[in-house]
Amino acid sequence: TIGAEGLGLYSMVHPIYGICFALCAGSIQTAISRFVAANTAKGKAVFRTGLAISLTTSIALAWLICRFSLPIAKYILLEERCAPLLPFMAVSVPFSAIHACINGYYYGIQKTKVPALSQVFEQVIRMSAVFLIANILIESGGTITVQLAVLGHLIGEIASCLYAVLAF
Repeated sequence: TIGAEGLGLYSMVHPIYGICFALCAGSIQTAISRFVAANTAKGKAVFRTGLAISLTTSIALAWLICRFSLPIAKYILLEERCAPLLPFMAVSVPFSAIHACINGYYYGIQKTKVPALSQVFEQVIRMSAVFLIANILIESGGTITVQLAVLGHLIGEIASCLYAVLAF
């Protein structure tokens, strides 16, 4: 519904999210998993340390992207229309960092049910939210834009984070 151009804009901003996730959560999730698996007695302490590092880094990166969204869009992505999309992606980074750390803990204690269900939950909520908002927009005469896809990403990340926190 957002068309090829909208899909292209979404595809341009998503790597910024991927880089932020890799910097603040991807390797920390693996580290938490490995340390918890090696010493389950210190699992909670390892989790708290990893979460503190990941959350601090993710909040800093989210702030930087929100603060410098126009220069990032203009000089890195070479497309100024990406600037309003970047803050949505940036706000999702801390939620995905929390979610990743909790998943790492559960992988370490060899209980994969919570990570698996949180990923399914994320996708179901993301798709449901996008379809619901799209239907509301269509019925009210609004237009569906690429911001809806980015908003769906944010809603999905928040939902999976909340599920993981509640399960923890």
